[in-house]
Amino acid sequence: MSEGKSLAGTSRTTFIVGLIIAILISSVASTVVYTQIVGKGTKGDKGDTGPQGPTGLQGPKGDKGDTGPQGEQGLQGPQGLQGEQGPQCSIPSNASYYDPMLIVIKPGPTDWTDLGEMSVDITTTGNSRLLIMFSAEAKVETPGKRIYVRAMVNETVAIPKQVTLTTSDDYGAYSYVFYPPTVSAGTYTVTIQWNVWEPNVYAYIASRTLTVVALPA
Repeated sequence: MSEGKSLAGTSRTTFIVGLIIAILISSVASTVVYTQIVGKGTKGDKGDTGPQGPTGLQGPKGDKGDTGPQGEQGLQGPQGLQGEQGPQCSIPSNASYYDPMLIVIKPGPTDWTDLGEMSVDITTTGNSRLLIMFSAEAKVETPGKRIYVRAMVNETVAIPKQVTLTTSDDYGAYSYVFYPPTVSAGTYTVTIQWNVWEPNVYAYIASRTLTVVALPA
């Protein structure tokens, strides 16, 4: 009986000791596992840089900045030299006037002929444009026939080279303004000429005037 208790007591003691040892081992194991889980690991090496991505779209253009203040006005440059004075023209004029009771010229000339009393001299003081103003009362005896007139400046025919004065068999007043090319300073003789270009055509020219004015060109 006492031997059995001794064995039973030994077994209980052994069991308890074993249990304590098992508990201690379990605690140590748990501590080690826990330490491994929460402990700081070693930092790994830095990985290689990845390839560069494509260029992104360009952003919208920014607003235009405000205009800066205007700078001060620069100094005025020196005045240029005065040009030479052009030739002065005194705008001379001359006139001829003939007013008979009636001039009958028959038959009219078939070649250019000076018209009586229709010639004036004019002197210009510089480059000038002559205005040759002629007017007359005229008619032809045969209706439809023509009286032609022209103006001469010295030996030059003025523009236009000729005009029809009239084709009427009744008296009428007619006028025209001739002009020559630009003339230089000098004295010029202006003459009105006329013709009919057909033989035996009766032509009549009565009152008539000639006025020549020189304008600066």
